Amino acid sequence: MKGFVSFDRVWPSVQDVLARSGLAEAGLRELYALRDLTGRVRLVIPEGVQMPALMETALREVVDRLEAALGAHAYPSDRAVLRAAPEELDALREGALRVPLGDLVVYMADRLLTGMGWRTVRPGLPQAP
Repeated sequence: MKGFVSFDRVWPSVQDVLARSGLAEAGLRELYALRDLTGRVRLVIPEGVQMPALMETALREVVDRLEAALGAHAYPSDRAVLRAAPEELDALREGALRVPLGDLVVYMADRLLTGMGWRTVRPGLPQAP
């Protein structure tokens, strides 16, 4: 496990792990990464996705790598992947940052305290005085 990972390094770390994941080669084309109110990240996949052995293995490896890379910002592997209905994914996608990684598209979103919707903390926003 890594040492301390600051909040602003979570998304770049997730992106690094997913870019080297092998998920696209295993047949996954779309993946969602969700950072919750506690700052921890889970992966979300469509509930209808069939999980061939190769994809399941690649996803398990990604979860293990995320746990190692993110430390306290990761969920334990048995709770790190959620399945969601299409309408839930539509709502999640709406406020997410779309990150193409070869043949895999990752949508990264944050759950914020300021509203009911999913949003992304965008880098480079002006800081409060």
